[in-house]
Amino acid sequence: MEAFKLIQEKEPNLYQSIKFAESSVEHHNNDPNNEVKYKLIKAMESRYMFESDSAYGHVSFMARPMKDGSKEQLFFA
Repeated sequence: MEAFKLIQEKEPNLYQSIKFAESSVEHHNNDPNNEVKYKLIKAMESRYMFESDSAYGHVSFMARPMKDGSKEQLFFA
């Protein structure tokens, strides 16, 4: 956790990207209808978008299915 604190202080955009990506993968993996479960490999870019009275978060990240031999995939969430 100390590493996350340093990232949060020195690289807030990277910290945000990691948190958004972790949340996205966790949300997907917790859905019992999704048979393929993923492991987060790398968080890349994240941004907030504002529309009217709402704010949305976006993140790009690499994840890999947990099945042995699976390849990394690029996700936009």
